[in-house]
Amino acid sequence: MRVVHVNTERGWRGGEQQILYLARGLREADVAQTFVCQPNGELRARLASEGFEVLPRRMGGYADLRSSWFVARHARERGADILHLHTANAHAIGTRAARWAGTPRPRTVIARRVAYSIFRHSFFGLNRIKYTRTVDRILCITEAVRRQLLEDGLPAERLAVVPSGVDPARFEDVEDKADAFRAELGIPETAWVVGAVGALTPEKGHTNLLHAAALLRGDIPGLAVVLVGKGPLRQALEDEADVLGIADVVHFAGFRDDVPSWLRWFDVLAFPSLMEGMGTTVLDALCLAKPVVASRVGGIPEIIRDEQEGLLVEPDDHERLAAALLRLHKDPALGERLGAAGRQSVLARYTWNHTVRATLDAYRAVLDNAG
Repeated sequence: MRVVHVNTERGWRGGEQQILYLARGLREADVAQTFVCQPNGELRARLASEGFEVLPRRMGGYADLRSSWFVARHARERGADILHLHTANAHAIGTRAARWAGTPRPRTVIARRVAYSIFRHSFFGLNRIKYTRTVDRILCITEAVRRQLLEDGLPAERLAVVPSGVDPARFEDVEDKADAFRAELGIPETAWVVGAVGALTPEKGHTNLLHAAALLRGDIPGLAVVLVGKGPLRQALEDEADVLGIADVVHFAGFRDDVPSWLRWFDVLAFPSLMEGMGTTVLDALCLAKPVVASRVGGIPEIIRDEQEGLLVEPDDHERLAAALLRLHKDPALGERLGAAGRQSVLARYTWNHTVRATLDAYRAVLDNAG
């Protein structure tokens, strides 16, 4: 089996980590792989460092016809059976490439990581054509994503649920950097640390967390809120923390590549997203047996059952978010119980081995139905 992957992202987020996990697993399964990536992207650098064949290509948006020709040529040269398209722009570039690659046409598989309707950014509803006439299989990271696509009218036979996964080995013997983090951010050793990991973008709900922190600072004198990640909202969030009078409580750590060490340090992970396909940071935290308070959105309830593997609150409800965090502060034993149960659930259902097996099953199904 020969697969050409296409990813158009320049940065490093959860989707890129999943591609790296998948690449390693498919290599163990003797799948021949080529990756078309942005030349200066983090994914290209990491794949190349591990010996994968990477074709750097500066790719643009939906109308990037030259990149489609580029992918088509290399798919034809490598006799690709499958084009695995990992982003929305890759979808447009890659499905054209499949048509231009000649006969036999490589099958097209796309990753769908978001739980909103395909018509949210659709011009005159044209996304229905994009998703029904140009794709052989859509890999949905959660059942919630699959349900949304069914509601959008996509045929069930083209949809498969392939959950994201974690590498448990990444969370073994995680380096304890608590002293260094505290010194860098000016946080005392006695602080109770609420952490959030994710891009500083509107859908991640950081504003909700700031308002919860404003309610909590009187109940938790040693409260510290640490935001790990970068994004366009950083200045706005810093300004909001100042307006709320909690600038001394909220700490911005920026982008970090040692997330497991940050998660180990946190007393609890807050995940206040307003919209989420799955939330791999939740998997990471649970793999470390950390208690999690998360929004009841998208695929998160498939990972966390309220009161069993974590605590769920309604999105954009900072009062309930504050109450859940305060509950964990007052009852450390509850946090330990939830974290331990969450870790067992992740190891049983959400490791990268599960992702690789489900992906291979989807590839085989597509090739079996090719004709």
